Amino acid sequence: MADLDDQHYILFNVHSPERTPDPDVTRVYARYFAARQGRVVPDEAELIIRPYPDGTGRYRVEALTRTAP
Repeated sequence: MADLDDQHYILFNVHSPERTPDPDVTRVYARYFAARQGRVVPDEAELIIRPYPDGTGRYRVEALTRTAP
């Protein structure tokens, strides 16, 4: 893995009222948002998907990123 100074988390919301978001689809979104910032989501990075407590079907996603090569 890259140097610790190079690691950052991106945070974004997903709306999925019927079920928990698919992790594979969520990873695609994480890679998209990271790329817009000149960063990458490593293959070994674990995504953290947490529901909002208000029951609206929104989920908070956290993904570890590093600077793109």
